[in-house]
Amino acid sequence: MNQRLFPFAVAAALSLASALAVETRTWSQNEHADYEKAVLKGISLRSDGRLALAPAVTELFDAATPYLWAIVRDSKGMLYAAGGGTGGSTVKIFRSGADRKMASWAELEGLEIHALAVDKQDRLYAATLPDGKVWRIGADAKPAVFFDPKARYIWALAFNAQGDLFVATGDQGEIHRVRPDGQGSVFFKLDEAHARAMAFDTKGNLIVGTEPGGVILRVAPNGSGFVLYQTAKREVTAITALADGRVVVAAVGNKGALSAPMVLALPAAPAPPAGQAAGQAPPPATPRRARCAATSTRRDGAGRIGSD
Repeated sequence: MNQRLFPFAVAAALSLASALAVETRTWSQNEHADYEKAVLKGISLRSDGRLALAPAVTELFDAATPYLWAIVRDSKGMLYAAGGGTGGSTVKIFRSGADRKMASWAELEGLEIHALAVDKQDRLYAATLPDGKVWRIGADAKPAVFFDPKARYIWALAFNAQGDLFVATGDQGEIHRVRPDGQGSVFFKLDEAHARAMAFDTKGNLIVGTEPGGVILRVAPNGSGFVLYQTAKREVTAITALADGRVVVAAVGNKGALSAPMVLALPAAPAPPAGQAAGQAPPPATPRRARCAATSTRRDGAGRIGSD
């Protein structure tokens, strides 16, 4: 190439490249659905579509089982975890040892475990399904059937301050109260198919989440029920009662149009007005979506336990 033409050729090429490089495109991502296909690394996605830095998470244990549905801690700090997977006739419970490393500890008849609880003597209780049974496992890791509610599903277990075990079941929507000797009876009957989650508040009331209505109820020690809130979701999957009277719940499933899972913080509820029938809905509460709601969860078939 003629040396006098070379600078002009280079300048033309650079001009063309610059013209192509300055093309600008804009787009907006404001809602949870905009990020559904995203891979989140170090970021928490809230149910309202906001992004925030995620807490640091350290993996404690990989169970090499498809799902871990339940985890509890005893008074000595030992962790117990269980879940299940496809196929097989037994399901494993994992426990952390003196070195804090978790390993297989006990094995029960059943396909899945969705609920674990520990009593004041650090004995573990596990609920298997289908054809639900509650098992008690002592320090020797030998399981024995503790209570049979004659229900297909057992979704949650919780002890009250007196040491009675409450068993939330599905299909018939019954909650059983079981004495320490293993004798139990129906404590509360729902109008819905499943008592899906439950927890006790500081006053001894049982907070219950249902399916398919997505209702949150408060059941007093005398067995009278009171509707706290009805979510826009089908299924209340987890409940935590805080010391200040607030209730934090997680709910999933769509009753109508597609929408994301949610975490709600309900304010402390007043006692039902005099003369209000048990179970009658109160004036609508104003729930607050929890600021820490990282609700984009995938079932990737990898049962792991993490700590933040």
